[in-house]
Amino acid sequence: MDLELRAIKILDIGYITIIYFILGLLISRLFDKYLGKHNKDEDNKKHVGRVGLELILMIWVIASITYITRNIAELIPSPFDGLYGFNHLQVKELGGAAVFTMIILSYTYHFSSKLDYFNKRINILFNI
Repeated sequence: MDLELRAIKILDIGYITIIYFILGLLISRLFDKYLGKHNKDEDNKKHVGRVGLELILMIWVIASITYITRNIAELIPSPFDGLYGFNHLQVKELGGAAVFTMIILSYTYHFSSKLDYFNKRINILFNI
């Protein structure tokens, strides 16, 4: 019985990971569609502090969307729920959303490009 529950839990973790992966890709595409391509020429006209504040705002939005997505993901039923007494809502990975956050941070090209740009500006500022 314990082996069956562990196998179901592993399958459910994979299911959760796929859900977060798909949601992360969709949300990252929406971000890029809304924000457009990162314009380095526009950011060159801005103070480095303003660019930093824009990144902080983007991180805040990403964190808020991660919270909302975690709550939505919990509402998506699992095909493994109830098998051998398995309870999908008790799987810790359901509330983690680490995969979702990783996908958002990696595949939102506007954010990645702006972060890279900001890092270069900071390096120039501190002569690194």
